[in-house]
Amino acid sequence: MGLRNSPAKFGVFAKLLHWSMGILLIGMLAVGVYMHELPISPDKFTLYAWHKTLSAPRDRKSVV
Repeated sequence: MGLRNSPAKFGVFAKLLHWSMGILLIGMLAVGVYMHELPISPDKFTLYAWHKTLSAPRDRKSVV
């Protein structure tokens, strides 16, 4: 299995990127739902900051 894409298959890097983005997206959704249920507290603001930080690169990429 090669690192680069071939006409017949995607490479390891493309597959790794694909699955890591999928896991990140599902994780962000889970954190967002959990965060919505939390009362206002320092923990909620910490999760909110992480949620925004991790979603910013994904949002910028989808705009381009």
